[in-house]
Amino acid sequence: MTLTGARLYVLAVIEHATRRVRVLGVTPHPTAAWVAQAARNLVMDIEDPGGQVKYLIRDRDGKDPALLDAILSDAGIEVVLTGVRMPRMNSIMERWIQSCRHELLDRTLIFNQAHLLYALREHERHYNDHRPHRGIANARPHAPLPEPTTDPATLGRLRIHRHDRLGGLLHEYEHAARPARMALSAPAALAGASGQRLPEPWRQTPSSSPVRCPRGSGYSSSPGSVSVPE
Repeated sequence: MTLTGARLYVLAVIEHATRRVRVLGVTPHPTAAWVAQAARNLVMDIEDPGGQVKYLIRDRDGKDPALLDAILSDAGIEVVLTGVRMPRMNSIMERWIQSCRHELLDRTLIFNQAHLLYALREHERHYNDHRPHRGIANARPHAPLPEPTTDPATLGRLRIHRHDRLGGLLHEYEHAARPARMALSAPAALAGASGQRLPEPWRQTPSSSPVRCPRGSGYSSSPGSVSVPE
């Protein structure tokens, strides 16, 4: 339900082996023509990567026309209907519906159809690219499980970067590259405007205690001295 009270319907499928989810579309009126076109788009998407799908499990919803089964049958996909009031026959799809509700829909105010489709696309990318799944050994549908980091020296230098989706509703964490260190050459000495010899910036003395500035801005020394850019 949107803020205006409109009811929207979502058509989605999920691959059992990889847990990859595909959001096929959103509509306020799931007509037979709309469902049939979504099925044709699904068949083309499956054929592109060369995947082989033998079965499609679906419930006995009356919104799915007989044309849907005919299109899938022509593509060599057998349609298997779940039993009456037996959601466990399609438990993997039911689990994604629960995740989508808890992680997205229960925490988002949907304005209209375009807003819902955008939110579902973002959740689909998060689900396929970053979210680990226990059913496939905590791997992600679009990425294999990375090698564990066991080196103590590496563990002490880890830098984790967080990327937010949907305004911070979904969080994604990844290793961030460490900034490269710049080697600075040390001149013999620094000369001030009056010609006096100034202390070297890499040596702290009681009369002049230089402070290292952020990278790219050079050195900032005490009052009366000069600033030398890198």
